[in-house]
Amino acid sequence: MIGHALYAGHPKVTLIKNNLINPKGPSIFWRGFFNNKKMNSRKIKKNILEILAIKEYPEFLDDILKYPHKKALGALFSAINNKNEKVKWHAVTCFGALLKILCAEDPEYGRIFIRRLIWMLSDESGGIGWGVPEVMGEVLSEVDYLAEEFSTILIYQIIDLPGRPDVFLEHKLLRRGGYWAVARFSKNHPLIVKTYINDILNTYIKETDPYIQLMGLLIFKLTGFSWPGVKEFLNKNQKIRIYWDCKFQEIIIKDMARELI
Repeated sequence: MIGHALYAGHPKVTLIKNNLINPKGPSIFWRGFFNNKKMNSRKIKKNILEILAIKEYPEFLDDILKYPHKKALGALFSAINNKNEKVKWHAVTCFGALLKILCAEDPEYGRIFIRRLIWMLSDESGGIGWGVPEVMGEVLSEVDYLAEEFSTILIYQIIDLPGRPDVFLEHKLLRRGGYWAVARFSKNHPLIVKTYINDILNTYIKETDPYIQLMGLLIFKLTGFSWPGVKEFLNKNQKIRIYWDCKFQEIIIKDMARELI
């Protein structure tokens, strides 16, 4: 817990933002299609959870983007700690696409949204924050100005060193999400992450969890970083299931290590 405190270019995002969404309210097109005036939040949540569970990328994203965006966000927050991994990860993907649209319309909304995520990871929130690091990583990956303003908080969630920002995720399962988030961020912003790479490594070498080990190697691959210690992973045969590039994949740790040599 914190002590205190691929849709980029996806055609639907550009289409909806430029042509269909009226900033003063739902367009006539979407009102007619969904009858949004009569669809309450409970119905929207039910529909969205079903879409996330049943459909694949990009179909689920196409469908979610048709809902009023802020109402869809409310439903997505209920999905990120869902026991169905498909529901959870598809929701993470949707957060990035929706915030990219909303932040273009109102930059301050994006800042408020990220501050809410930070609060959700704090002790004061009274919760655990399952899925929150992943959402933060996805959104910062997709929205450049938020990446510049909040990247330090995101990256230091996986760094545990004295004299550094006190935002390290102590819970191992939560930290898995943090590593995924930094890896996702590294894909779009490798140069930003590379400036923190030595601090990341100094914490990473103490990690023993196979999922974290794999995601750390992925961070190093995406930032073009390698070090002699990577050779110790060449005998690790664990096959790890991850969500990457909007689909589930299984990767063997030693195979990822070979790519760094």
